[in-house]
Amino acid sequence: ENKNEEKEPDEADKSDETAADDAEAKKEELIAKYGKWGFWDGAEEIRPKEDYCAKYPNRDIPEDDFPDTAWQADAVYANHWLDAASNLVSRAMEAIYEEYGHSKEGLDAAGRIERAKMFKIHMADFEKEGLPPKEVLEGGGWMPHKSFKGLVRRLMH
Repeated sequence: ENKNEEKEPDEADKSDETAADDAEAKKEELIAKYGKWGFWDGAEEIRPKEDYCAKYPNRDIPEDDFPDTAWQADAVYANHWLDAASNLVSRAMEAIYEEYGHSKEGLDAAGRIERAKMFKIHMADFEKEGLPPKEVLEGGGWMPHKSFKGLVRRLMH
């Protein structure tokens, strides 16, 4: 057998190619319907090129030590980035609603209220009982107030 000859793809290869094509087509369909991450830094050319965080343990740089041209010190950049991130989350939530049969198309006010419950995060104090109350086991999840305060501290740091 000549090893340089091209072989006909076997059925498994064809199946893999078809699956990859189908996945790519589905991806493009979802992008067309819901969009994708989109953010553009209008001042990229002025951003520092050096690694200005490297000299700090765990890259935990004090706010006053950020270069003036760093994206972290640019309120316009941060606001646009947060806006793009918020839009991405909203589109992802809409896709999940639709996947679960709760598309916003044709929903009345009561339907919108019901679908909003899917992502509701319940705050509960249940350390004494050891288990969360039954009413918090539905929706997007639950969290004790103490854990929420810890999360806020970590995010604000």
